[in-house]
Amino acid sequence: MTGEEEVEECGPPAKKAKSEENIYSCPIEGCDRSFKNNSGLEQHIILGNCNYQLEKQSLMDRSKSEYSVKLDKLYPKTVNISCSTTSEIANTVKIGWALKMKKKKTIFNVEQKQFMQDQFDIGKHTGRKVDPFEAAKLMMVEVKNGERRFKKSEYLTGSQISGYFSRLSQKDRKMCKEDITVSQNEDDKYNLKMSVIKKMESL
Repeated sequence: MTGEEEVEECGPPAKKAKSEENIYSCPIEGCDRSFKNNSGLEQHIILGNCNYQLEKQSLMDRSKSEYSVKLDKLYPKTVNISCSTTSEIANTVKIGWALKMKKKKTIFNVEQKQFMQDQFDIGKHTGRKVDPFEAAKLMMVEVKNGERRFKKSEYLTGSQISGYFSRLSQKDRKMCKEDITVSQNEDDKYNLKMSVIKKMESL
């Protein structure tokens, strides 16, 4: 009995000395591990081999803690964008920014129209259509009465000239159809007149 009592008396001081020696305790809740130096603690946290006190922590709580530690390692916390920054960005964007912008209609002056008409007529008479982009280059060097015909602000792009050529072409086709219709009407009138004359002569 005396030996057992001596062991019990010696036991607590040894445990106390150990706890004093291991001054770095694991910060994870439920883990009772402690270490002599900081490097040992860091290694322990990296490995995640915590020793949980089962009498204080249920299996479910332990599982949650371990799962939380692993998640923190896999997915580090990210800094959230502040609401003020988001609202500032939202305020700078104008309503309807994604809508298709309406193209401003360009109004050509008399000289511009005449130049494009002349270039279009050259294509009609020669049978070789003038390239709109070549016409745009020619416009920049066009001379009239010893001076530049157009100011820099009056220069047109190849796309603008191409669009005008298309309208002239449509206009020509429409006029051609009207001419054909008029010609057919004249023929019909002539044929009707001739048939009436023949009937009158036969009486």
